Amino acid sequence: MAQKKKDDQPEVKDDQPVARLKVGRGSDRRIAKAAAEFDSAIASFIKEMDLQFYASNEKGERVGPWEFVSALRDVRKEVAETVNEQLYPSVDATDEE
Repeated sequence: MAQKKKDDQPEVKDDQPVARLKVGRGSDRRIAKAAAEFDSAIASFIKEMDLQFYASNEKGERVGPWEFVSALRDVRKEVAETVNEQLYPSVDATDEE
């Protein structure tokens, strides 16, 4: 029997629905705990990076955050929003009968 190569995997599109393997006791809690730990770690990393690296003027004075730090803040926000959407999906008003 021929083995399947990684390249043989079907292409996943951005608009495909996300399925959850199993919702069992404590799974939401574990995911929420891991997300909180991730958020805490990335917050510490962002804080340290923001203190050490920044956009400056010709005199070396701080004029704003480094573009990378701003991107990290966006990633942190997007991760939190995505996790919350998956854990606590809102009920669409059109689905109610």
